[in-house]
Amino acid sequence: MTMEFDLVPAGLARAIEELPLVDHHTHGAVPHDLSRVAFEGMLSESDRPVPDWASPFDSQLGLAVLRHCAPVLGLEPFCTPEEYLARRARLGADEVNRLLLGAAGLGHLLVETGYRGEELLGPSGMAEACGAPADEVVRLESVAEQVAASGCGAGAFAGRFAEALEERTRTARGLKSVAAYRCGLDFDPAPPSRAEVAEAAGRWLAGGGGRLADPVLVRHLIWAGLERGCPCSSTPASGTRTWTCGGPTRCCCAG
Repeated sequence: MTMEFDLVPAGLARAIEELPLVDHHTHGAVPHDLSRVAFEGMLSESDRPVPDWASPFDSQLGLAVLRHCAPVLGLEPFCTPEEYLARRARLGADEVNRLLLGAAGLGHLLVETGYRGEELLGPSGMAEACGAPADEVVRLESVAEQVAASGCGAGAFAGRFAEALEERTRTARGLKSVAAYRCGLDFDPAPPSRAEVAEAAGRWLAGGGGRLADPVLVRHLIWAGLERGCPCSSTPASGTRTWTCGGPTRCCCAG
């Protein structure tokens, strides 16, 4: 980052430039080389195909990559996508991650591991690549889905989830819910009763478990997380087709 405003005092600009940043919500970097198709697929969360006459590099994010990331890899700003991808391939994923993360000025990372966790670098891998401490943010829905996958009855779900969450949060710095992606944010923010949780878990498990999208269970997960004393955040998810609000947002998370 470079301060270019004439009205900013030089001392303040220098202090801001040197200030270590905390990335409070990041996912891990990809630990392997990517094809062009795979790389471009990560420039957008949209599920709509790009027109034949366009490229994800034509988007604001794509242009930002060519403007800010290319020089870190030794290229001119706004080089061609072909030049950028060729340089990435030549350097290899490990070196690319080290260079880009090292140039970000980060002093600490909080890595949310619920998204493609097995495919991306975890907190320890990100710390090694970045040269800065990294801690985990646990995704509530992922813990619940793992509990269901391990085999669990409806009546035992709440207890099993509490045990799993306690274990996962022993060293975690925070929690995350993706409620907006799953059921929208227009739901009753009050904690559900034990009977409501058991009934909702029964419906979910009877359908084979999998992707958790029941608002009753989402409410339970959030409150169970808050009872652990951990900060809990929820991504609004605007800009994706899976986001639904349906009315004034009544859900709030605290910690």
